[in-house]
Amino acid sequence: FEASATWPDIIRARKTDAEKARNAKYAHSPWHYYDIFFSEDPKTGKIVERTDKENAPENALVAMKEQTAILADPAKPASDRAVALAWVNHLVGDLHTPLHNVARVTDDHPDGDQGGNLVKLE
Repeated sequence: FEASATWPDIIRARKTDAEKARNAKYAHSPWHYYDIFFSEDPKTGKIVERTDKENAPENALVAMKEQTAILADPAKPASDRAVALAWVNHLVGDLHTPLHNVARVTDDHPDGDQGGNLVKLE
């Protein structure tokens, strides 16, 4: 059960053409997050929610709803339900990870910082 929680990240990290082709059915990068976009007001320094930005149509909240429905459907094949279980397990963790839920909008990152992934620490 614990190993299944990391499976969606392992699938996403596949690099060779053969791995990518085999795993295209399972690797869904937008499913790993749902962002609230924010920026800092340059005059006041206050954090402002950016309602002009939107999440991808496929995102963690949509995926959670779809995967729990698959998991709960006894008519679905066991293999589909097993994949859904891995996704639900993973998404619960992702949705409880702060940087999987926010995206900072700046001049350098006008579409958000991808949950901090675009911020380089030196």
